[in-house]
Amino acid sequence: GDRRRRHRDGRRDDQVDIGEQRRRVAPHALEVAPAIDVDLIVTPTVAVPAPTIAELTEQPDELRPREVVLMRTTRMFDVLGTPGISVPCGTTAAGLPIGLQIIGAPGADAAVLQLAAAYEAAAR
Repeated sequence: GDRRRRHRDGRRDDQVDIGEQRRRVAPHALEVAPAIDVDLIVTPTVAVPAPTIAELTEQPDELRPREVVLMRTTRMFDVLGTPGISVPCGTTAAGLPIGLQIIGAPGADAAVLQLAAAYEAAAR
């Protein structure tokens, strides 16, 4: 609908804040969560390489649309209020950092931090 188009186009939706989204979505997430038989979810932190400051400076009108794309793998977990962390896991060909996102169920903060620490120790 219209709201989806605004987000895809990078325009702000000032009508709904993250707190309202969380209040609306959280009860449904808690209903679905028991059906998902996993302890942690591991994904790329962002689905595309980050733009350089120079790219954004040259094209300031692209800032919001790029932000929407960059946040698409993290935003849903932010809205749900689940614990998560991003740890560095490499670089792009241009030398920009790449992150690994680790997400846990509500209350699984310790498991998220344990896996992040284990990954960082193994990656050294």
